[in-house]
Amino acid sequence: MTLPDFLVLGAARSATTSLHYYLDQHPRIVMSSIKEPNHFAFDHSVSPPAPLIDPASPIVTKSIRDRRAYEDLFAHGPSDAVAGEASPLYLYVRETPEQVERVLDAPRFVAVLRNPIDRAYSHWLHIRREAADAAIEGFRRSCEAEMAGGREYTPYAGATHVLRMGLYDEQLQRYVDRFGADRMLALSYDDVVGDPQSQIDRICDHVGVDRHRVDTETQFNRSGVTRSRTGAAMTAAMRSAQPKLKAVLPPSVTRRLGRLRAKFDRPDEAPPVPADLREQLAAWFAPSVERLERDGFVRVGTWEDFA
Repeated sequence: MTLPDFLVLGAARSATTSLHYYLDQHPRIVMSSIKEPNHFAFDHSVSPPAPLIDPASPIVTKSIRDRRAYEDLFAHGPSDAVAGEASPLYLYVRETPEQVERVLDAPRFVAVLRNPIDRAYSHWLHIRREAADAAIEGFRRSCEAEMAGGREYTPYAGATHVLRMGLYDEQLQRYVDRFGADRMLALSYDDVVGDPQSQIDRICDHVGVDRHRVDTETQFNRSGVTRSRTGAAMTAAMRSAQPKLKAVLPPSVTRRLGRLRAKFDRPDEAPPVPADLREQLAAWFAPSVERLERDGFVRVGTWEDFA
């Protein structure tokens, strides 16, 4: 039986896909054969395990609920390896720490925190993959609707949660309260992107393996826009098919396909968030950011650019 020794919790759109493939190169680390199995985004106290997020979400289709199937995701590695997996929903889903505690013995955690405005925009673009001429107004409407609805936690429902997933202070606190601060390594997205090897070294130290140089040349799973509305529609169709394929294909196949898709999906650069919207979002996130820094979790990237 193999279960993970550490979890990369998220945040979503904060280079967790790149970290998955970088760490997978380490000879003493075995990463799950598919990224984002989301096993602990389900309530395993009931049978069959029930989703803790919106049951209609495509994520539910591709997730691994069955315990034996989940263990099999780590079977390709050496018996003495340190096992890990990366599921960005784990940071957001309120009940996940309890699910983890029921199953894993003294796990360690890695969180990558990104400027929440940039994270939200990247997340929205990743879900929608709009054409450039529609991206900003679509993002603005989405943000205005979510800000009007408040900050309260509700089960994850896709593009309606792009802001709330950036409230890192309360998300990290749930893990610290249950497992202790020494189990949590919080990294800055800017550092992971700017100097990935140094952050891989920090993760190696945190999970208890020797440092090892890996190929970090490729940045996986970038966000952006498509050149046309036709291109946007084609991308959306491919994305909608991906969870179904992941659910039926063997993990060894989905592992290779996932790596290829994440590596070669290269959207165009998105237009920047307008200054007025950025100012609105900075004010909305300010209480969370202030608590995050006051409590010493991490100084997340270049906060002088926050507003």
